[in-house]
Amino acid sequence: MELKVLGCWAPYPRMGGACSGYLVTHAGASLLLDCGHGVMSRLPWRDLHGVVISHFHADHWGDLIALRHAWEGQQREGREAEPLPLVVPPGEAVSQLQQMVRAFRVKEVGALADEPGCSYPPITIGPFVIEPFRTLHGFPTIGVAVTAGGRRLVYTGDTGWFDGLPLLAAKADLLLCEASIMERDAEYALKTGHVLARQAGELAVQAGVQRLVLTHFWPGYDLDALRQEAVAAGIEPELAEENLAYRI
Repeated sequence: MELKVLGCWAPYPRMGGACSGYLVTHAGASLLLDCGHGVMSRLPWRDLHGVVISHFHADHWGDLIALRHAWEGQQREGREAEPLPLVVPPGEAVSQLQQMVRAFRVKEVGALADEPGCSYPPITIGPFVIEPFRTLHGFPTIGVAVTAGGRRLVYTGDTGWFDGLPLLAAKADLLLCEASIMERDAEYALKTGHVLARQAGELAVQAGVQRLVLTHFWPGYDLDALRQEAVAAGIEPELAEENLAYRI
């Protein structure tokens, strides 16, 4: 299994960059995790087998409408394409997406009232087994564990810290964790439902994961300084780098 970072910024990208978008590939199949601003410009969308949207903040789904137009537009090119499986949490946009029947086959997981830590039944798309779970954020949000070829990737989506998070991240060969906030802005992190970079490091240590990749960066931060806050937890994390592929 391979993970390619298409975008890693939030809530807007640095010049020339893109917001959250991560392409997972295995055995000729590909799965997109989030589709934020700018992701479509880097996405080999014709090869997609499915999409997961963690939540309906625009930096995670803003380019999904562009993907809809591209997918439906294949008919004008003489190519018939089955609707893409689309895994989403509950939210106001779901009914809108459910009407895009030529582009998407929507699978809504969970309910608005669900608590952080709730796990949902696995969903299989091609070779990928997707295990969604509820996170702690201002909007209904899911993280996912994705398994293929005997390897396991856990993507936190956006989340604040909660007691069950290390268990959900356990056994990951690679943990892709948001590290939106530095210690100096801890009050903002608590208010909005984000983990600190230090907490991302602590999560990886408590979960016993083999590899930690930090992502979802505020564009104004010094990323080396952010990384050092995660290092203080006792792990050597990697920083997500756009257009870079990570073998899992």
